[in-house]
Amino acid sequence: MPGTRMPADDATDSLLRACVSGKPDHRLLEQWILMGANVNTTTAEGNTPLMLIARRGDTRTARFLLARGAKLDQQNPYNGQTALMLAAWAGHAETAVYLYQAGALITAQDSQGKSAHSDAKDPARTALLDADRDRLQAIMHRQTLEKLARIAAQKKPPRL
Repeated sequence: MPGTRMPADDATDSLLRACVSGKPDHRLLEQWILMGANVNTTTAEGNTPLMLIARRGDTRTARFLLARGAKLDQQNPYNGQTALMLAAWAGHAETAVYLYQAGALITAQDSQGKSAHSDAKDPARTALLDADRDRLQAIMHRQTLEKLARIAAQKKPPRL
């Protein structure tokens, strides 16, 4: 019914069901979030909407949920798994790399000591290795430039 407010708990349940069922309609997700749906709620099994979406490889919806406050590194309270782990283990390279580049911890471990990287399936494993290498190279490049700038700042200008 137009103009009717859905209770926040019902909106949260609707959001969760949409994420469980497959690729959800973002317009509906947005409405439920505006009605107070909790984007970090969990299923009875401990999975968040972001985890459910990541396991399916739905990068677009992962981006949508993160922009609306989904916790990137929230761990399942029962098994310690994260959205990045689920995407990587399912072999969803695009989603795994997106979550990693968004700041997800690649070193987080589940309750069995596994990380997203340790048990990733190709092509996600290769993509995460490439993304990790690229990130490390960028950090090393930035550190080199900072070091050169410090050295240049310490040198006195030549006298004429």
